[in-house]
Amino acid sequence: MILSLRASTSRLAAAIPSFKPLAPFRQLSTAPVTPAAPVVPAKRERVLAPSKWAKTPAELLELIGRDAPKRLGERAGTWEELTAVFREGTEPLKEAGVSVQDRKYYMNCFWKYSMCQRPWLWVRKPRQPKKFRRWGPKVQNGVRIFSKQGVQIHKTGV
Repeated sequence: MILSLRASTSRLAAAIPSFKPLAPFRQLSTAPVTPAAPVVPAKRERVLAPSKWAKTPAELLELIGRDAPKRLGERAGTWEELTAVFREGTEPLKEAGVSVQDRKYYMNCFWKYSMCQRPWLWVRKPRQPKKFRRWGPKVQNGVRIFSKQGVQIHKTGV
């Protein structure tokens, strides 16, 4: 007997004696469904440790630059002390009188060093001072402010 593809389970059961239809989906499990607790990975603590670029904390501070050995030298005798400075954040550096830009730079360098990034990717020189004293375009209100010979200041309205 040839079975058609549209046969119902009752006809299949009659055609094939060993066929037992499966129970509907809702009857497969009688236990109440509870959502599984989300798996939260353990927070990895960032630690400053020796690497091939800096064997001691003093070498790391020298690599960072911007007077880091002078400002953090007494607080960073060992790797544990330097890690403690890194974990405390910027408040102790603020109390020590470090500028905002340098505090952010130090924390960024510590963070990237703890992630084992190569130092030449994140070490930056400080910003150079401005060459001109004024901002803005060379021509303001129809008057040329700067010239190639030097700064020429013209009063507006002349």
